[in-house]
Amino acid sequence: MTYLNNPGYYEGSNYWSYEIDTSKVYYVQFIRASGDGTQDWGARTNLLEVTSENNFVTLGDTAKWYGDGNYAEATWSHKELSEFTREECEVNFVYDDTKGNVALNGLAFADSTVGFSVTPNEGFIVDTIKINGEEVDPLTRSFETVKGETYTIEVTFKEGIIEKYTFYFKTTSALEENGRSAYAYLFSSTGGELSAWPGEEMTFVSYDETSNTSIWKIEDVDLTKFDKIIFSIGKDRVAINQTIDIDLSLIAGTENNLYTLSETPIDGKYVGEWSVYEA
Repeated sequence: MTYLNNPGYYEGSNYWSYEIDTSKVYYVQFIRASGDGTQDWGARTNLLEVTSENNFVTLGDTAKWYGDGNYAEATWSHKELSEFTREECEVNFVYDDTKGNVALNGLAFADSTVGFSVTPNEGFIVDTIKINGEEVDPLTRSFETVKGETYTIEVTFKEGIIEKYTFYFKTTSALEENGRSAYAYLFSSTGGELSAWPGEEMTFVSYDETSNTSIWKIEDVDLTKFDKIIFSIGKDRVAINQTIDIDLSLIAGTENNLYTLSETPIDGKYVGEWSVYEA
């Protein structure tokens, strides 16, 4: 489908379009997937009957994952194409390109959340970020725009080596033998470009038959880019069970690197405890 760049009459929503020949197509199903269509992100509608009058589908609770046997609720209505317009805001960057690069993630539409990327060159790390003169968290990768306003993002870099971390995830059952995998979804609470759900497939480490537990790992995690992680269990990149959003800033600077899953979910999402991994 074609991305319509967040038209603004519903705050925080995303819009897509696709032309359908109603004389040939009678039902349609919408699936949330990666941009190249190769990775199923786990949410989809049921089959919707196509009519010539209705041309606008609104999704309800997209947290209902198909892997759990649920469908995202969807309703039909009618919209005019003239409603899908959005003005852009001017955004300027100030930075030393010998030390790194800063760029927008897409277009800067008015009255929306706009993301940007910051990529230090080798031997440098992010020092400070200012948006219109106001210093923000160095992890910040997005900001809110207002129609008619101009924005200046100033980024400074300093010499430094990015320390990479390895995290371990301990869960029950022999996942690998059952054809299932563990996944790690990394993101920043202050915005930034998101990867495809459920994230990176973790590397299998070991299985303990006595306790019926498996250990998986993810390497080279950059905590200057990410402060949150979600571990999940699934098959063929469809998550079946997942943890809560885990705050990595709470363990930064400690020796804790093993997250052990509990057996009792809270509101459908699992919690666990951090400890030190011992091979």
